[in-house]
Amino acid sequence: MKKISIVFGVSVFFFSSCLSSRAIELSADLAEQQQGYYHSILDRDFTVLAHRGGLYDDAVENTYESFKNAVDIGVDIIETDLHLTSDGVVVAFHDSSIDRVSESRGKIAWMTYSQLLDVDLVHYTTDNLKVTGKIISFEQLLEEFPNTIFNVDMKARSNKLVESVGKILERHQAFDRVCVASFFTANIELFRKLYPFAVTSFSTSEFLYIHQQYKRGRDLKQKDLPAFVLQVPHKLWGTTYVDRGFVEYVHRHGILIHVWTINCPEEMRYLIEIGVDGIVTDFPSLCFEVLNTL
Repeated sequence: MKKISIVFGVSVFFFSSCLSSRAIELSADLAEQQQGYYHSILDRDFTVLAHRGGLYDDAVENTYESFKNAVDIGVDIIETDLHLTSDGVVVAFHDSSIDRVSESRGKIAWMTYSQLLDVDLVHYTTDNLKVTGKIISFEQLLEEFPNTIFNVDMKARSNKLVESVGKILERHQAFDRVCVASFFTANIELFRKLYPFAVTSFSTSEFLYIHQQYKRGRDLKQKDLPAFVLQVPHKLWGTTYVDRGFVEYVHRHGILIHVWTINCPEEMRYLIEIGVDGIVTDFPSLCFEVLNTL
């Protein structure tokens, strides 16, 4: 089982250091849930993450049907995004508006959950047949798939969204199966302050700092390691971020690395061969096929 002893040691160090700095009183159960998450991830040699549940001919992204398809084919982790409705419901949805995947228009933040449920989300099959689905709340997602691990991205810059996500995880005692992410450093910093035992990934600015230190040949300090998983692009805007050297560098510092969003089998194969720990993809079945050839 690769890198488990290294990563778990760093994770336990971080976990222990949180005991003296937590901002709110949390039960001992939460500590156990965090360790449970580490075990659930580290028990895998490689992780396939279904981006927005995955793309399927018979389901709309980020709906119950797409998530169910991912679970049925054996996906390790489901990746999704979170937004807050105008009446305070956290929903699993990528865009800030419903325009792209429906025949209606509107910003999620300006609509109530009830209004969103009245909207049909739409996808067209390869035969141009119309498939519809409904938006799903984060709470319902956890209830419908009680044994599934999720990676959730808090998509909007919002303290209320951060607080709401944390309260849902508390209610469902789901810290053992959810990794929380955000492109916004402020979101992640607030979430870690409120829930210091929760599992988070590195924010964009934290990742860029790590990559900068790698390019400069400098080691990371413990203060640079508030998380244990990087979720990053292979290439973006003409820059290659993930190569064999970078993978070895982050592993040496006890960090797991997941790469998004990879849909090309040759690129999947390359990333697996250089040692990444997981791939985020729209086509999880394709990733499984590539894995079976190696």
